[in-house]
Amino acid sequence: MGVDDRLPGRRLGGCWRVVWSTRSDDRSEIVGRHPGPTTAVGTARLGTGQFVAVAGGSDGIVRLWDLSTGATVGEPLIGHTDWVGALAVITLPDGPVLAVTASDDHTLRRWDLETGSPIGRPLTGHLGAIRAVAATVLPDGTPIAVSGGYDRTVRLWDLRTGAQIGTPMRGHTDRINAVAITTGRDGRPIALSAGADRTVRIWDLQRQAAVGEPLSGHATTIFAVTAAALGTDRPVLVTGGADKLLALWDLTRRTVDRSLSGHRAAVGAVAAATLPDGRVIAISGGDGKSVRVWDLPYGTQIGASLPGHTDRIHAVATATMPNQQVIVVTGSDDRTVRLWDLTTVTARTDAAPAQADTVYALAAAVTADGRPVMVGGGADRAVRVWDVDSGEPVGRPMEGHTGIVGAVATGTLPDGRTVVVTGGADRTVRIWDLATRRPVGEPIEAHRSMIAAMRIAARADGTPVVITGSWDYLARVRDLTTGRPICEPFGHDAPVVSIATARLIDGQVVVITGTYDDGDLRLWDLESCTLIARLPTGHTNAIRAITTAVLPDGQMIAVTASADRTVRRFDLSARTGIGPPLRGHGGPVRAIATAALPDGRRLAVTGSDDHTVRVWTWSPAAPSATSCPPRARSTRSRSHRTTAAGWRSPANASGPRSTSWPCPAETPRSCPASRTLPPAPVQMTLSLS
Repeated sequence: MGVDDRLPGRRLGGCWRVVWSTRSDDRSEIVGRHPGPTTAVGTARLGTGQFVAVAGGSDGIVRLWDLSTGATVGEPLIGHTDWVGALAVITLPDGPVLAVTASDDHTLRRWDLETGSPIGRPLTGHLGAIRAVAATVLPDGTPIAVSGGYDRTVRLWDLRTGAQIGTPMRGHTDRINAVAITTGRDGRPIALSAGADRTVRIWDLQRQAAVGEPLSGHATTIFAVTAAALGTDRPVLVTGGADKLLALWDLTRRTVDRSLSGHRAAVGAVAAATLPDGRVIAISGGDGKSVRVWDLPYGTQIGASLPGHTDRIHAVATATMPNQQVIVVTGSDDRTVRLWDLTTVTARTDAAPAQADTVYALAAAVTADGRPVMVGGGADRAVRVWDVDSGEPVGRPMEGHTGIVGAVATGTLPDGRTVVVTGGADRTVRIWDLATRRPVGEPIEAHRSMIAAMRIAARADGTPVVITGSWDYLARVRDLTTGRPICEPFGHDAPVVSIATARLIDGQVVVITGTYDDGDLRLWDLESCTLIARLPTGHTNAIRAITTAVLPDGQMIAVTASADRTVRRFDLSARTGIGPPLRGHGGPVRAIATAALPDGRRLAVTGSDDHTVRVWTWSPAAPSATSCPPRARSTRSRSHRTTAAGWRSPANASGPRSTSWPCPAETPRSCPASRTLPPAPVQMTLSLS
């Protein structure tokens, strides 16, 4: 098959172009960069009306950036001799804007942000690193800071004089990671502290005494705490910890009102804000690298997580601009300070957000009005639909899974409805009406472990069934309409990670399964639910994907993709392999699809951990392979010399040619065999044109 072969009206050859792509919906702007991890951030409005971000990090230096332009403001604030782990910003009653910074050098420092000058001497007293600080003005007009340290003490400081107020407040049994200040229902100012002892403690700032017993709710270390008010009489606090949870506490009842789940790693930072429409929200970040926004009254996440940072997030701060625009500033180990406009992120809309995380499964379908769509599921637990022609999301995501979505299939019910069937880490199978994007029936508790593979097929009597494969070593067959099991599970001796179905020449419908731990194919009769054959394939590692194709003579073949970096073909009727393995990929091959071309030739597309997409085309006379390194990274393709019988390049009969894309669509034959590619979105979907 030559490099200029075409589908009707579409170019197929070795040089494709991207028709549309999806990528992480990065709505952030980088407003500053540190030479090292950024572990503390805050916002301030200077006397000139200028809004700035204030940030400190591993180099012990505090820097200011203009939030409108990203330009640095003044000179760096130099004084600390170790990490700046926390900071707070406060406007004094008589006008000056101060930053209070806490450091691993055991000191706090005060800075006049208008002049960039230090105020007085460092505040000393803590006997270890200080990783928490907050500031407020007491009812009597005294500006204070509250700090918490690794010495397990909470301390109060007069920000005018720099003197410590009273004696340290003790009670924590391990290091303190976070403090916040709020007002109790009686109007008295209180401090909240949390840390590695897994408790939150409440302190009366005027009496300098603990209020009640410690609050317990997290299973592990607490890294972050903030306070908010839901209405006029419901003070709450939000904590985040190493247990990956945000806990929303009712301060009046002193209990956890609800746990907010969604983070897949430790939560290291949290802040609260009120939107112009009155909604009270929390913003969180942590080791998962993304920012999440939560509707606190309902305890639900607003939209998808917000990607942008490439490493753990240590700090979050908010500000409300004069036009009521609510912004968030974040600091990360990736050395950046990022700004997010929450007014757009939290806008009420029916538009679907882009895929926000890793995509694990895709399927295609056609809507009732004839529109081709693609359905995808992944790490963010949502199922999304895209218009194939435009790449635009179709409606809102389908949400309900409580773990990653690892398998997606589409099919048609007897009543004519097109459905999407999904499964994943929560071990359930869910069926969705594609037209309404609503669930069809209740979730089906299908397996005892993660569902990794799925196919829809029809039995001889026309009954549509869904076949699922799981890490519980089983494949199960269920009636797609009722959800009931059709037969006993297909037992395996390893996790079932790939499934395909095929109708043989004699009409027999077979299920083909591949496992994680061996390279064998298993063929099952869908009518009798019995094992027909176990075929040694020659693969030396997991079969990660299986597909089928019908050759021009009616022969049904299976094509397998393996972690051993090879692709293999099998005659399903004869139950024998076809030729040697197809080599060329430099990493595990995880995905494969096939298509029939109008002239009778067959095409297979494979994707691999080597960051290439390869197109394999077959005809009795001239099969070939084309390698397509994605634009996501700058690289050079390499020619791979494959000697598989019957597979050759039309330009060089001794072996396939590997060429890179994208190249000008009008000159497919002139594409160079090697070129440096420009950067582009990391996640992309290819479409022929």
